[in-house]
Amino acid sequence: MIAPEISVIVTTFQRPHLLPRAVSSVMRQEGVSFEVVVVDDNAPADHAATRKALAPWIDDERLRLIVPPAPTGACARSRNVGLDAARGQWIAFLDDDDAYEPDKLRAQWACARETGSPVVLGGLTYRLRWRQRARQIETDRFAGDDFLLRVVPSVIGLLYRADPALRFNVRFDAAEDLEFLISVTDFYRLDAVPNVPRALASVYPQAKGGRVNTRWSELWPALRWIWWHRTARFSPRARRIFVLRQRLQRTLETKVAWRHYGRNARRLLAAGGRAELRLVINIGLRRTRWWRDSMVS
Repeated sequence: MIAPEISVIVTTFQRPHLLPRAVSSVMRQEGVSFEVVVVDDNAPADHAATRKALAPWIDDERLRLIVPPAPTGACARSRNVGLDAARGQWIAFLDDDDAYEPDKLRAQWACARETGSPVVLGGLTYRLRWRQRARQIETDRFAGDDFLLRVVPSVIGLLYRADPALRFNVRFDAAEDLEFLISVTDFYRLDAVPNVPRALASVYPQAKGGRVNTRWSELWPALRWIWWHRTARFSPRARRIFVLRQRLQRTLETKVAWRHYGRNARRLLAAGGRAELRLVINIGLRRTRWWRDSMVS
C-alpha cells in the first residue's frame, strides 16, 4: 500500500460497542488518502470484542489493527503506539466514542495546503444528553494568548504534519491533549494556527467511570506541570487566567465550601472579565447538581 496522506489514530479501551461509529465516520471521508490505525488497548480477553466491532472493515486495506504486547494503561501511551505505526505524512486523532463529520479530513487538508501551515485546527460539537454546543468555530486562526485561552484542549480537532520527534508526554496520565497541542506548536515555532471555523467532529462526553484522566488527583499535578513547563511563551495575564480556571474547576471535585468557590470566581472574573462568566456560572450550577450535563467552557 502506498503511504497515505493522513493517518488517523483511534485508540480504544473498554468501549468496543462504540468503536463502529468512530471507524465508520473515518471510512466515509473523501478527497484524501488515509489509513485508520486502531490501537486496541484492552486486556487480551477483550480483543475478540474489538475485532467483532471492526468486522465490517477487517478486510479493508485502509484499516490497520495494532495490538500492543500488553495494555499500555493510558491514552497517551496508546496514542504513541499508534504514532509509531503510522505511515501517513499527516496525523489526526479520534477517540473510540467520538466521530468525524464527512468532510473533516478534506477540509483540514485543504486548509493546510492553502495556508502552508504544518498544524491546522477545526471546530467541534459537544453532544450532551440535553443539548449540544459548537466550540472553536468563531475564528479562522488562533494566535498568541488565544491559543492557550480559547483553543479546546482536545486533539480530536487537530491535523498536523507527522514528525518522529512529536510524541505524547507520558509523565502524567491526564491533560495529555493540552500538553500535546502546545508542544506541537512549540515544535513548529508557530505563534498562529489556522482553524476551519465550523464543526468537523462530534464529541460525545461519557460518564466518568473512574477514568484516570478525569480525576483531579491526576489532572491537578499535570496541569501544574504544564503551567510551569509549557506556558512560558504566553503573557502573564493569560497564564494567570489559565491557572485560575483550573482552580475554579477543581472546586467541583474537592467539595470545598461555597466561599472558596466564590473567592476563586471573583479572582477569575477580575483577571479575565466577562469572557470568563460562562465558566463561572457553569461551575456554580454544577456544584448545585441542578445541571449535571452542563459543559464547562
